[in-house]
Amino acid sequence: MKNGNAIRLSLIVGVLSVPSICRSGMQGASLSQLQATQKAQCERDMALVDSGIVSLQSEISSKRLSEGLKADVKLLLKYLYDLDQWVRKCRNLPFDHGYGGTKAANEFKETLVQKANRLDEENKILLQSLISRWGWFTKSEWGSESDNYAWHLVQHSDHDLPFQKKILALLEPLVTSGETDRSHYALLFDRVSVNEGRFQRFGTQGFCIGKGKWIPRPIEDPANVDARRKAMGLLPMADYIHTFREICQEDETERALKTQGLPSQKP
Repeated sequence: MKNGNAIRLSLIVGVLSVPSICRSGMQGASLSQLQATQKAQCERDMALVDSGIVSLQSEISSKRLSEGLKADVKLLLKYLYDLDQWVRKCRNLPFDHGYGGTKAANEFKETLVQKANRLDEENKILLQSLISRWGWFTKSEWGSESDNYAWHLVQHSDHDLPFQKKILALLEPLVTSGETDRSHYALLFDRVSVNEGRFQRFGTQGFCIGKGKWIPRPIEDPANVDARRKAMGLLPMADYIHTFREICQEDETERALKTQGLPSQKP
């Protein structure tokens, strides 16, 4: 994508320019050796995050993709998805490297969230351009992978609720025709509901409340949620919660309430 490549190169610089705050306080004379070790690991982990972004960006640029060619668009969607997933896979690096729950870990998380937010916005801008030209990436024309990649990018566009709502409306008739994954529609429906401060319908959105523990945000008619989930091809609620055992590492309640809050109205 000639113009697209230029956009992505300039945008990705913005992601990498988010300053790491892992170094903050390292000059203090009373800083313990343990703290210094944790901060050093924080810096290495952030360098790993950036190197992954640079590597994927280099691959995108080297392909010289054109948004007018379907094969190129499919490849671009995959690269954008890979970028989206890379920063999210890095979220538990502090726990993997033995400094989870520390000040350095909090600094790592703060920087990573800023990078992820910028990347989500940049991905959304490119996705909007592609959708304006091609419409949604239906299964019969584009394959299930393109449908999946594009949906992930929309799902993580929480900074643009009108865009999420627009795509939700676009996907609704495609669920009936089988041209998009019905579980994707359910997940995006809940995402929009939560972002609007309403009860969710399928119980897909929640947050960690400790190591290996996850709870859903408030659900409308919770007694019948599993029936609704089954209709959308989702796991039963108990099995879904179980999938977070390896993902959740700490209590994120305070951040979850700050970013999205809880609905105040009755279901």
